[in-house]
Amino acid sequence: MTIKSKAEKKVLSLIEIDEEIQDLQDLLKLTTKEHTKDLVLLRIYKLKKDRINFLPRSIDEAIEMGKIREQNYGTNRN
Repeated sequence: MTIKSKAEKKVLSLIEIDEEIQDLQDLLKLTTKEHTKDLVLLRIYKLKKDRINFLPRSIDEAIEMGKIREQNYGTNRN
C-alpha cells in the first residue's frame, strides 16, 4: 500500500471520528440526564483514544495527509 493510499484512508477515518465526536458533543449539550451524559462522555473518550490509531506514522505520511485534507476538505478542521 502506498503512502498516498494510507494517507487517504487515515484522513477519511479521522474525519469520520471527528464528525462523530462533534455529534456526541452536540448531544451532550441537549441531554439533561446524568447517566446519559456519562455514557456520551465515555463514548467521546473512547473515540478520541481511537483517533490515535489514525495519526500519521512518518513525516511523508503527515505531508501527504495534509495535502489530501487541504485539497478535499479545506484547511479548517472544525
